[in-house]
This record gives sequence, structure tokens and C-alpha cells, in this order.
Amino acid sequence: MRPSARTVIAIAAVALTTGCLRSAFLRIAAGSTVDNLVFTLSSDSTHLQPLASFGGIKVAKIECSSRRSGVDSAYWSVIAIGDHTIKPSPTHVRYGEEFQGYTVVTAPRTLSVGCYSAELMSPGYGGYTRFRVDTLALVHEGISTRSVVPGTKPRS
Repeated sequence: MRPSARTVIAIAAVALTTGCLRSAFLRIAAGSTVDNLVFTLSSDSTHLQPLASFGGIKVAKIECSSRRSGVDSAYWSVIAIGDHTIKPSPTHVRYGEEFQGYTVVTAPRTLSVGCYSAELMSPGYGGYTRFRVDTLALVHEGISTRSVVPGTKPRS
């Protein structure tokens, strides 16, 4: 049976869009709190190789249960002005940090208890992470609310 034209187009679109973006690793630095939230950026899983460029970052509050952002969910976003990007990218970005040649689209808001997503906005790279803030103002990567079997990692 031959696939339909719609199926072929859908597969081609996925291949083109995923083939254009290189993986980027955006993580929460160990020990981060709401007063000192630090993201690590790298082009490899060892977190030692910087990205070729840094185009910006966006943090949004999301619903913990559905993982979808709400209408007024932007908590902080900064993007490069025009073609200006930091090359190579910084390996660490502090929440609310300002960069010369970048514009703050959304001024940093105070992070409260709940779930958030952070998305890398760098040319040619795709990377994001989800995290939650607990009642002690600690930041935890991943937003799983499911119970975890001892010795295993929570699903995010």
C-alpha cells in the first residue's frame, strides 16, 4: 500500500524541520534557587562545548499537569537584536541577566511555586528544559508529579 500524499508531506516536513536544528543542551545548574537560577548551555551532553552562538532565552510559567503555557505566561525573555549574537555562547546564563546587544522582551518576574519551561532561542539550535519551584524556593529540573521508584529517575 502506498502512503498518501498527505503522509509523505508530513514526513518530509518533520525531516526538514528536525534536520535543520542541532541539539542544544539547556539544563538547570545544580544548587539553583529562585534568587539564583542559573541555566547551563552546551552543544554536547558533557556540558563542556559552548553553542556556536547565543540568540536568547525565554522562560514561561506552565501548568504542571498539562505542561502547556498559559496566555500570560512569559516570565522572562531576552533576544538578540538583528544579527547580533554572542559567539560562542556563554556556558552559563543567570535568570534575569542582561546582555549588550540584546533586548529584553519580557522583564524578569519573580518566580513563585509552580512549573516553568525554558527555551533556547539560538540560530540553528533547539533546546529546552522544564523545571519546578518548590515551597522552599528551590528549583528542580523536570516537573513530574508522579511517584518515583527508589533508584530510578523521575520522568520529566
